[in-house]
Amino acid sequence: MGKKCRFLRCNWTRNMIEESLELLRNRNSQWFVENHCDIPRRTLRYHSKSGSSERNLGCHKILTEDQEKDLEERIIRFANIEFPLTPVGLLMSRSVFEFVERYIKHPFNKVEKFAVREWFRGFMKRHPRISRTKAQPMNPARAVNLNPVIVKDYFTKLGAVIAQLDLKGRPKNIYNMGEKGIRLTVHHKQNVLALKGAKRAHLVSHEHAENVTAVACVSVMGA
Repeated sequence: MGKKCRFLRCNWTRNMIEESLELLRNRNSQWFVENHCDIPRRTLRYHSKSGSSERNLGCHKILTEDQEKDLEERIIRFANIEFPLTPVGLLMSRSVFEFVERYIKHPFNKVEKFAVREWFRGFMKRHPRISRTKAQPMNPARAVNLNPVIVKDYFTKLGAVIAQLDLKGRPKNIYNMGEKGIRLTVHHKQNVLALKGAKRAHLVSHEHAENVTAVACVSVMGA
């Protein structure tokens, strides 16, 4: 068994920290102050460098609450318009890193221009509305047609055809034919960020796989 730590988690007060800083300023060793005040040397070094006697527990948020709330809303909005962010995309320079690099002092990787994954894990815990989900690929052509104006125009024309052929009230004479492409190769769906509980998260992606097309034709009555 390893050596049991004799320090409880931050069981020291601000007065104790101020006393320990005063002892360090009087050229007492960190070992002596650690045993005299029951404060770990690592904590003593932190307060000695910062000059602050405020107690700080855990990891600190890089963004403010308002900034994180705005980021949460943007992530949900991107998912709703079929452009969901991936975890890697959120961490890369065009999202979080570029913003904090310009406006905020941060511990992110400046060489690779990447936000640290510890920040991402903390962000996900603080915002339970967002969850990881598997994206459903959508062909770009279909994504373009999934537009309220185009959909409304389609049903307007469909209504005109039904009226012209006198098919209203005669569902057994109305047929629809559709086709479905079935992938023959294994396809791994990509993890993306979306609103927790969302049934689907579409990600526009090109089809680069061999397919078999199944065609079905059925009337409105199901025959």
